[in-house]
Amino acid sequence: MMKKAKVDLAVPYQIGHLTNYVLVRQFKFPFIYDMELDELIIRDHDVIMNKEWTRTNKCLQKHTGNEVMFLKGWIEKNTDEKILTFIKDFLGANDVINWTGYRVLSLINESKGNTFWRLELFAKHPDSRTEVYSGEDAPNVITTTNLEKENKI
Repeated sequence: MMKKAKVDLAVPYQIGHLTNYVLVRQFKFPFIYDMELDELIIRDHDVIMNKEWTRTNKCLQKHTGNEVMFLKGWIEKNTDEKILTFIKDFLGANDVINWTGYRVLSLINESKGNTFWRLELFAKHPDSRTEVYSGEDAPNVITTTNLEKENKI
């Protein structure tokens, strides 16, 4: 029997909440995944940058040509392949794993005006029955319908 886990629900960017992580973009990302077969990494950019400033700053320059404050614009205009490659590099993800999807969320710190980025990386195992989603029309994004479903699961 599959050991299931849910990812956190994201808020669509158009709604934009200051207290929730807002979806910037996702590609082949689950809502419910198999913890025994699939792999998931979730990290906040500021924590990684505080620990590994030199490496992560070089990674930002290499992939985006800019600083972290310009990340949203870069993500919006680039391909899923480029974004996936950037996130794998930024998170220092294991290259042996075939990472298949990602999700990028943002949170604005109201008191400081800073944007925090949550980078999520997913690998669907070939034997997994996990469903994956791209875009905002997905069960892992908050909508009235999804909230009703969430309360029934």
